[in-house]
Amino acid sequence: MSEAEITFQISEILNRIWVMQQWWASISIGVLVMAHLASSRLNLLLIFISLILYTSYTLYMAQMSSQNVKDMHALASDMQALIDSVAVQSSNALRQVQTVNTDVKLYLITFGGTYLCVVIYLIYSYISARKSGGE
Repeated sequence: MSEAEITFQISEILNRIWVMQQWWASISIGVLVMAHLASSRLNLLLIFISLILYTSYTLYMAQMSSQNVKDMHALASDMQALIDSVAVQSSNALRQVQTVNTDVKLYLITFGGTYLCVVIYLIYSYISARKSGGE
């Protein structure tokens, strides 16, 4: 592959990851809205099903993101091979290789924190609605 093709593929993967994150965030907001607006109508079975589906979807998104990151690493290796062979000398090529060295700690904190907050709020809303309904 040429530098342009690798750059385009890396860009596409980054875009795909971003779109997946936005979709997952939308689902998370939907679960929060459901927990807030419908907490008094939810029963234990619906809470359990919601938690299973949300957890499954979250794990699927994590798996897909991981796969895309692996693909990006492979493309960065291809770019590094082009640089090492002196076929490519552009600053862009060097930047593309550095993309894979991005620190993922903040992503992991945000992704995990959002997941935990949504799950905790769903359970809290259910319990809170039961307590206020029983008084």
